[in-house]
Amino acid sequence: MSSSLGTNKQGLCVEICGEDKEALMEAEKWIRHTLLHSQERLTIQNNHIYYFGQKEHDDLCRIQHNYKVSLKETVKDGEASLKITGTPQKVIKTVLAVEKLCCEVQEEYAMAEENEMLQSLVQWRRADMPALAETEITGSVERAYLSRKTSPVIVINGQNVKVSFNFGQQSATAMTDHGKAYNFERKWKYRCCALHIGICKNLVYFCSLHLYVTLFLQ
Repeated sequence: MSSSLGTNKQGLCVEICGEDKEALMEAEKWIRHTLLHSQERLTIQNNHIYYFGQKEHDDLCRIQHNYKVSLKETVKDGEASLKITGTPQKVIKTVLAVEKLCCEVQEEYAMAEENEMLQSLVQWRRADMPALAETEITGSVERAYLSRKTSPVIVINGQNVKVSFNFGQQSATAMTDHGKAYNFERKWKYRCCALHIGICKNLVYFCSLHLYVTLFLQ
């Protein structure tokens, strides 16, 4: 399934493809109101702007300086927006840069939510490695286990650790950069029969998280 958008004054033509009709329509609407519409003022309405931290605001300052535009961030009635003012060409470049920031923040938020879900269901543990119980590390190890990765590298206590899974026994052997090996095991916090996680991305950096879980077997 595809959709073709007409040209603007600069002769730009855009064709978008995908399987989701609704996503195509949203993408087309977004492109028509940004890339194909020359304007000196444009407002991005995206609630992920609300979660911008120091890093993102530093990036906004850099974007503002590089593209010579004016940025005004507003949070009102639970909605966040960013008003961009400048030459049409610079405004478009700024929009793309800001949308990329929003995508990165959205992915971080989705990852944190997924890590919390995983930690509430399963735990990788070893008595002398309390760091394994940390939400982010549990999420990293469990995602690698579910995807059946053969030798993923995971950061634990600031060290790169190469992990080899024993899927039959639900355990793993880890090897540090210094050659130290140790074992840890996978334990369910609830009795479960299935867990599958998938993250999908479509045009304009939108993400969705699908979680299928069967819990509480009697």
